[in-house]
Amino acid sequence: MTKIILISAILFFALSLAAYGQTVYTIGQSTLDRVACCGLIDSGGGLNPFTSAVVREAIKSGGLEQNISKLKSIYSQKRMVMDAALRRQLPELIWKVPQGGYFFWVRLPKGMYAAELQRKATDFKVGFRPGVRFSSRNGLHDYIRLSFVFYEPEEIEEGIVRLKKCLILG
Repeated sequence: MTKIILISAILFFALSLAAYGQTVYTIGQSTLDRVACCGLIDSGGGLNPFTSAVVREAIKSGGLEQNISKLKSIYSQKRMVMDAALRRQLPELIWKVPQGGYFFWVRLPKGMYAAELQRKATDFKVGFRPGVRFSSRNGLHDYIRLSFVFYEPEEIEEGIVRLKKCLILG
């Protein structure tokens, strides 16, 4: 279990560096063993000093602001791609273009339930989350939540085409 947590921490660190455009080097097993024993990763319940130093340096160097600016541009483009794909493929559905966040909330046609549609969606190789999972009052049964930030524009386009097939044929 400790090695899994350690590897997860190192992967998180590597991805954090990658987000700032830094080179990430492959770490050998002997290095992993040394790091695991030295207390560098295990914070003992407090803030991890190593990760804190990386974050502090990213902020101090301006890397965090640059990365946020870059991500805003990338996510804005992906948001526009999903909006355009929904307009082309599923204009009868209702949604608002998000002004923040990572998801579109899409209302399904009257009488259609997201949880039922989700069971059929696997046959069409498309995924989404039913709105009810995010409701504190057991509502939003006719809403689906679609992520746009974790996919490339071509994958977003294909996902909306598959969603349309699921709605029509499912």
